[in-house]
Amino acid sequence: MSNQIETVPFWDYSTTAGPEQWASICPEFTTAAAYQYESPIAFDTANCLSGNSLTALEINYQAQEFTVDTFTQSIHLVPTDFTNSLVFSGQTYTLQDIHVHMPNEHVIDGVMQPLEIHFVHRNAAQEPLVMGLFVKAGTNGPTLPNLNWHKGTTLTFNPADFLGATSHYFNYSGSLTTPPTNGPVTWVLLKDIQIAAPTWLDAIRQELPCANNNRPAQPFNGRHIDAY
Repeated sequence: MSNQIETVPFWDYSTTAGPEQWASICPEFTTAAAYQYESPIAFDTANCLSGNSLTALEINYQAQEFTVDTFTQSIHLVPTDFTNSLVFSGQTYTLQDIHVHMPNEHVIDGVMQPLEIHFVHRNAAQEPLVMGLFVKAGTNGPTLPNLNWHKGTTLTFNPADFLGATSHYFNYSGSLTTPPTNGPVTWVLLKDIQIAAPTWLDAIRQELPCANNNRPAQPFNGRHIDAY
């Protein structure tokens, strides 16, 4: 595991500067945490709404260069240029960053997975959309990109190679899951759960700046989850 990284102002996932204390660290974090619809959340699929106006995601990913970095207590894959995008509800969002949370942050039907990957996008108005992908341990899944997750590595790969075969997803409005936890953020959580060998997951965990970097589920506050 890598050494603990610095954040300014300092926060982490410990009992002293972790999620329960983030709102008291500085005024910016206090304001952000007061947002009514914080993320992540836990929900049951039986309570999701379907038959609405949601349409299939149009994912326009292709191979490009990324640099591996560590900041905000995670491993990040940072694109060298912003050429990849997706279309959601008629708006184009450009891929800005890919990072990981171990274990997962969103809890669906009470199930925890070892890894949640966030694909962070913004549209022309700089409004954020985060697409979440869940990965579980196993041996019979499709081959995921075999990457070197060490800081400073330069990689070329297609982010679409992480994704499942379908475009079905859950959608809700929330916030960022790291300080400052600002909202609103459009969340798109992919229904397809990918399968990775334990050694593939271990390669990420060995480079993760901290043992666990998942924010606990936040109050639901009457939100509804749409399903496509």
